Amino acid sequence: MRKTDTFLTRLDCCDDPSTQKRTPRRPLNDLSTFVVERLPTLLADTKAQELHDEAEQLASQADPTGRESALALLDAAMLQRAVLSVGGKPGPEIAGLVEHISGSIESIPGLTYEGVIHANPLQADPRVFGSGESARAELFFYDVHARIEQQLAIVISRLFQLLAADEGDTESTREAIAAAQDGFHVMQKGFRALMHDLSKDAFSSMRRYFSNDHVQGMSGPSALFSAGVYCLDSLVQGQTAKVRAFQREHKFLRQEYYPRTTAMGDGFVGITDMQKANSYVAQGRTISLHTQCSDHAGLSEDYAQLLHIGGQTRKMHMGVVKTFLPEVWTTTPTEVDGAKGTAGTSPKQIFDESIRMYDEEERRHRDSHTPSAHE
Repeated sequence: MRKTDTFLTRLDCCDDPSTQKRTPRRPLNDLSTFVVERLPTLLADTKAQELHDEAEQLASQADPTGRESALALLDAAMLQRAVLSVGGKPGPEIAGLVEHISGSIESIPGLTYEGVIHANPLQADPRVFGSGESARAELFFYDVHARIEQQLAIVISRLFQLLAADEGDTESTREAIAAAQDGFHVMQKGFRALMHDLSKDAFSSMRRYFSNDHVQGMSGPSALFSAGVYCLDSLVQGQTAKVRAFQREHKFLRQEYYPRTTAMGDGFVGITDMQKANSYVAQGRTISLHTQCSDHAGLSEDYAQLLHIGGQTRKMHMGVVKTFLPEVWTTTPTEVDGAKGTAGTSPKQIFDESIRMYDEEERRHRDSHTPSAHE
């Protein structure tokens, strides 16, 4: 899909999914092939009845017990979501297929953030809803998110390493901090790529496929369900009462919304990492606390710089959300999907609290290293 091995920073480096050379990965055989080859065209022509009938026929013939269950779920869930997007109601065959596959991997019976970003074989055989230029923009959007998540997995792995390490090994600690900083810098490149090359019209075109599923009462795919972001904020600054209340209210701790992947093993942060992060926070092990008690090892400034770059990265993330979803940036979001976001709520609260914590920690460190008038 990409034409270089460097971070994709230009939309014009992204191939048209309809013409790119593919290495097929089709776990549901004909259904998967339909999603890859015909679904975008039918959606462009808004052929609701044909789409409904094809979905039922293909689902009735699909074998859900085969290989690559996460990708199989993506294919089935995309087809189900496509029917919904053109005003149809998914029939019992496609709904049953999605339910069966999702149950086998302990996921929600629908489209997930992990599905479109991680299970989606973006380089070999990508899945998109759009066609033409919309398809290129959609694939670019997925690819940049996938690369950001890959770097986030590296950062999380390094944070776990730092919080578990013996600070007597100063050299290894500094190497881990430097690696985490490098990961943050690459993530920032991804956010710049989205701001520079993705148009608001292209984003709006694809976003309609990520809306909440009101039929089954499920949230749509959203980066608010990024296990990596959850672990990042937890390991850096802990979990404030406001954040915990927000997570409970908006079901961000429901395990079925998160993948069974791991940062170290899969390069994509998952529920096991979230549970590990919770354990670290409960033990008082956070980067913020390390920053406050690392002077004896000469590492305070290193940790402070890590916090600074982490805060910069979260602010850039917030800038992307503000640019593409200005309507969600309200104190009291309405009940309209567009104002609440595809996760079913506004991200403003969680962003505000996260940025506040980063800023507070930077001020604390700056004040503690400012000589007093009596010195």
